[in-house]
Amino acid sequence: MADAKSMMPEGTSLSDALVGFEGVSKPVMVSYDQRMNYRSKAAEALNLSKDALVAFRRANDSEKKVRALRVVVDANMALEKAFDAVMAASDELAMIKRTGDKKAQVTVAQMLSEVQAYRGDAGGASQSLYEALDLYRELGDKAGEAKALQGLASLKMKGGRAKEGLSFAQQALGMCQELGDKTGEENCQRMVNRGYAESGQMEKAPSRALALTALQDLANSVENKDRQGWSNAVAKLNDSSAYTTQDVQQIFGEALKKDRRAAAAFLQSMGIRTTGHAPEMVIKEVTKVFSYIGFRVGGLGYGPRFQCMNPTHMLMTEGDFNTVHAVCALKISEEADDWERELQYHPGILDGMLQSQSAIG
Repeated sequence: MADAKSMMPEGTSLSDALVGFEGVSKPVMVSYDQRMNYRSKAAEALNLSKDALVAFRRANDSEKKVRALRVVVDANMALEKAFDAVMAASDELAMIKRTGDKKAQVTVAQMLSEVQAYRGDAGGASQSLYEALDLYRELGDKAGEAKALQGLASLKMKGGRAKEGLSFAQQALGMCQELGDKTGEENCQRMVNRGYAESGQMEKAPSRALALTALQDLANSVENKDRQGWSNAVAKLNDSSAYTTQDVQQIFGEALKKDRRAAAAFLQSMGIRTTGHAPEMVIKEVTKVFSYIGFRVGGLGYGPRFQCMNPTHMLMTEGDFNTVHAVCALKISEEADDWERELQYHPGILDGMLQSQSAIG
């Protein structure tokens, strides 16, 4: 996987973006041959790591088994097979639980949460992180506990549950300070500030004063068309995280009032859209086969008469887990008897409504 990753350019730094503002996309130039070579290397890594995973499993080498699983998961993600990555991690986790190896279990639970979060499965990711948190505490692993708390804080905030996220971030902050983890402390401090901002308690944000200074610098950079000043101000803002979309919107509004054409041109050149646009709708399809395989893996073996779901579609506004909906057409099984077709509320159809909600997880 190291060879594969080295072929693809790095993504844009988070310091280049402002919270709540969609940047103008800057396409990364990747040739067809480069992409195919990347996929070829990832596929090769996947095949080798699968073989290694089986071998280490048979040898009962827990540490190497988990490392091989990490490559399996990463390779599947590189090949855009997130479902396969989830299945690989969840299957291995189930097997590890039977062995009682809690150290391996917590590592795989953390790994699974990352892939679940990537797929938009906030519920599944939360469950995996809660499991990891309990295990870290049982093992007395303070650093791992802090990591799990940070993951939960980030997940809750992204899902619009800022107060819960703030609580987790504050717990993680205290632990990082206790451990002397400066990097973790800085990350937690930013999450605490963001939590106060998102929950409408901006006055409590520890870094609010620094953010106000950076906001003034941002306003000056827009007025003076100062590109370097802009970059410095955005970096300072994101380092503090103690600001809201409204703070920045006010600056843009004032600049556009003074000189709309010049301000709009400058903002666009810095990667900010100045025209309104609707939030992007994300739609993902889960096939019928994958849905019922997933249920079976989880211990629910539905018979033919209760397999009424057609492909399920998950709909959500990008970045907002509170808008998740499941859309699915339900149809009585072809094996149903005639009397079943006359039922006003067929049990399989009623259960299918619940199944569709679970399928998008």
